[in-house]
Order: sequence, then C-alpha cells, then structure tokens
Amino acid sequence: MCFSRNNEEGLQKLINPSVHTRGAPTILTPEEETMIVERLSFAIKRGFAVGKDILVSIMAQIASDSRKTWKNGVPCEDAVRAFRARHRELTFRNSENKDYAKF
Repeated sequence: MCFSRNNEEGLQKLINPSVHTRGAPTILTPEEETMIVERLSFAIKRGFAVGKDILVSIMAQIASDSRKTWKNGVPCEDAVRAFRARHRELTFRNSENKDYAKF
C-alpha cells in the first residue's frame, strides 16, 4: 500500500496519539505529573482519603517549587479536571465523619 505524506502523518497519529496533542500545553511537565501521581498513590495505599483539595494543594506546591504559577496561586477547575482525566488510575474519595456512638 502506498502512503502519501498526509496518510503517513495520519498513520503516525493512530500508532502514537501522544505525538499530536489537542489544546494548550499543560503547565506541569510529565515528570512533575508523575511526581504528583506517586505522592497521591502513596497516600491512597496507606488508607488516606485523598480528595480534590489535597490534589489542588499538591499541584500548587509543585508548580510553585518550579516557579510556575496559576491565577491566584491555585490550579483552576479545568486544570484539575484535565489532570484527573489523564490519570484515571487514581481514585479520589471524600472523608466522612463517623459518629463513635454508632460503633
């Protein structure tokens, strides 16, 4: 089968979709995102209820360490939603207050 240049680029997109990404580039590098995933995975494995608030604080801390900033110093809802979409292996939970009288 003969491929033209356009077909070869389309084939490369199918083989390796990360070659061409959609939208604006992320503020965090892939290495920084891996660091966040490792920290969150560590906490989740230890039984901590990791929610959106903890994710936001870790993202803001790593961004400030590398001198990158978001508006008002915290990531926006879209940045958090996109991070969660890219890392579906993480499960986020909200902590619940337990009443000791029920035990």
